[in-house]
Amino acid sequence: DLIGPATGVSVLVDAGSAGDKTFVGFRDYIIRHHDFPIYAFINVGSIGLVWANQISELDSLEKLDLDRLMECIEQNRAYIKGVKLRASGVILRGWGYEIVKLGRKVAEEAELHRIGRGRWLARLPSPRTGVD
Repeated sequence: DLIGPATGVSVLVDAGSAGDKTFVGFRDYIIRHHDFPIYAFINVGSIGLVWANQISELDSLEKLDLDRLMECIEQNRAYIKGVKLRASGVILRGWGYEIVKLGRKVAEEAELHRIGRGRWLARLPSPRTGVD
């Protein structure tokens, strides 16, 4: 509330705090409890950033449920405007490019924007255009 309308900001965007398993709580307890619009990028990792510096959201396949992710996106299109993937070695722990490609695929299939962090994203050409 202190960084929203009080400072002239009319819309807030969360950059991927919630994944498909935590998005309903984020929606119900954060987004819907404000008088100004809040949109979100959904984290590809199912648990999102529950304890970002201590628990990786994508260090194992158990933390990735593509069907549930796509279902969550479809049920919350009014709020979800993009897909987030933290693509650093510490987070991905050896997954390499494949998980980054998967994040891009999710965004494209859901027709959403994508946000990512990591040098790997800059090296991947867009499948549609060949450039990013």
